[in-house]
This record gives sequence, C-alpha cells and structure tokens, in this order.
Amino acid sequence: RILDAAAARDAAKALVRIDADGPLHEGEDPRLVELGRRMFLDERLSQNGAVACTSCHVLDAGGSLDVPLPNVGVNHERAPYNSAAIWDAPRMFRFGWKGDTDFAGIVERALTRPYLMGNETMHDAAARATPYYADDFARLGLHIDKRDDFVKPLAAYIAHIEPSGADADRYFDGNDNE
Repeated sequence: RILDAAAARDAAKALVRIDADGPLHEGEDPRLVELGRRMFLDERLSQNGAVACTSCHVLDAGGSLDVPLPNVGVNHERAPYNSAAIWDAPRMFRFGWKGDTDFAGIVERALTRPYLMGNETMHDAAARATPYYADDFARLGLHIDKRDDFVKPLAAYIAHIEPSGADADRYFDGNDNE
C-alpha cells in the first residue's frame, strides 16, 4: 500500500514527537541549551540570512522534512541527500549519509554547503554569529571562532530535543509490546 505525502507525514508525527521545550535533563546547562536553541532557529547564520537549521530539520516532522531532496538552501539548489532526522542524534556517533563524520563535521557541512546554509567557511558563520552571540559564548567560557566550541551549544540543544512519548521512544525504552 502506498501512502500519500499527508498520510506519511501524519504517520511520522505519530512515530516521533519531539519535545523541544521539555524540562532540562540532569547535567544540562540551561544557558548552553538556550544558546543552542537560538542558534538552531537563527537564519542570520546562513550566507543570505534566510536559512536556519530548522529550515531542513523541522521539529514538528521529527527533525526532518517531508519532501525528498529538498531545495530550501540559500541558492535553492536541490540537495543531493534528504535531510536526516535529528531526533536520534544523541544516540549516534557517526553522522552524514555515509557515516563519515562526527557532529562538528556535520554542522560544518550544513553551514558551508551551497545547497544548505552557504557560508564559505565555518569561520564565516562564526563571524555572522559574533554580533549576536559573542557575549553568550564568553559567559560560557567558549570561543565563538573555534570549531568545537561553536558547535557545543547546537549539540546541547539537539541532545535536549529528544522524542517524548512517541512509539519509537517507548520502543527504545524497552517496551516492544505496543
């Protein structure tokens, strides 16, 4: 049986419901999570100021898009891969459709690919972020111009936005009877 796009979207929403505003987990730094949330939603980090992480990782759709090979990046070029869902990112140790990078690497790809956020380098994205986030980074003891520090808030936010009460969440918790 073939599902139409609306039915597939509804099925995905039933499988994975992301709780982006849920309570903090033990050990989470609320300042780091909040900075990551703001960065995740911020279109100013893209080359043209029109694309944010959430342009491709729609939280209401499990952290992905419900269209194949989207063209939502800065130059509206069709991406060679579908945007991966981020709801299970904290459980992953390799990223990318080929499994060939770590979290910092996948963020760098998103920030620098022309069919995504379009910056020439990750430093360009950091320069765009500096007027808005430099004080927040400094208060956290992070350096906005260092690759690993730049991705820490995003990693903290993505780790925070885990599934909440969805079918997949119950399965991962060991309940396979439903």
